[in-house]
Amino acid sequence: MGVSSNFQKAKDSLQSHDIYIKNTHCFTHNDFDPKRTDFDNLVYQFMHVVRGSEVFGVQDEDGSEEHFFKVFVDVGCRFIKEEDKENKNSEPVAQIEASFSCRIPDA
Repeated sequence: MGVSSNFQKAKDSLQSHDIYIKNTHCFTHNDFDPKRTDFDNLVYQFMHVVRGSEVFGVQDEDGSEEHFFKVFVDVGCRFIKEEDKENKNSEPVAQIEASFSCRIPDA
């Protein structure tokens, strides 16, 4: 079994619990109207960042301990004008961001 197939097997085995939104932020520029916009002149920029993780254990009433892996992930998308795509300080016309927390039990 190759490295990529082992990695795929590990990904397929993950079972997430307690996924919830920590915070959200979204806005549109005052002049931006998604119903009347030519999206061919906009560029989509995506964000996916793992902000941190932790491993912790929870002890049941009978004394057995269950371990969990918790990860904090930020995701988002912003829309900028195509002529501004090379400018790192470009103002987005619309932006959506969210931070999630996800708990994964130890297998």
